[in-house]
Amino acid sequence: MSMNDTMIFALKLTIKAVKEFGGVIKLRRETKDIAKCDDYLAKSFSKDGVYRSDRYRACYSLLSHSDRRRDRHERVQLSLSSALILYYLLKLTPIFGGSGSTHHRDDDIVAELYDSREALFVGRLIVQHYMQLQVNGALFNEYRDFEYFPIGGMLGPVVSLLNHSCNPNVARCSFIKGNRVYQAVYALNAIDEGVEV
Repeated sequence: MSMNDTMIFALKLTIKAVKEFGGVIKLRRETKDIAKCDDYLAKSFSKDGVYRSDRYRACYSLLSHSDRRRDRHERVQLSLSSALILYYLLKLTPIFGGSGSTHHRDDDIVAELYDSREALFVGRLIVQHYMQLQVNGALFNEYRDFEYFPIGGMLGPVVSLLNHSCNPNVARCSFIKGNRVYQAVYALNAIDEGVEV
């Protein structure tokens, strides 16, 4: 995925999370609760102990390799993209509690973003999602006329839990049915209990 596609995907994931929790402040509280857990795998389970891959908690706790050294150009581009997204979120939507009116002056918007803890939190989430998608995202292509054409992408929290292996014991298959994307994982041979998948 290109950087722009990944940033749009990261924004969509952030908006989904805000909607799921009913606002930025409630989402921030939830992420603080998740951060208290030391076990990165347990973080992805809901409070009732059930793993729900369709819920944000499963996505939030995915690894991102945020410690990977990024070149200066990528860091600047990522920061500017995130800032631009925040600017338009504040200007055009009520995500931070405002009216989402387009009548704000640019100076007022920048000042409000600078002072908004919610905006900084959302900006951090967008960047975090961007980095998670680089590691855990998958791009889907359609093969036509001897060429591959991108048709979409996904973040699969369950599949992201599988370990990498040069000699794997499972394979994954992605397919589209209707307007939904599915991933199936199947064993390549018998797997003994306790063996990593």
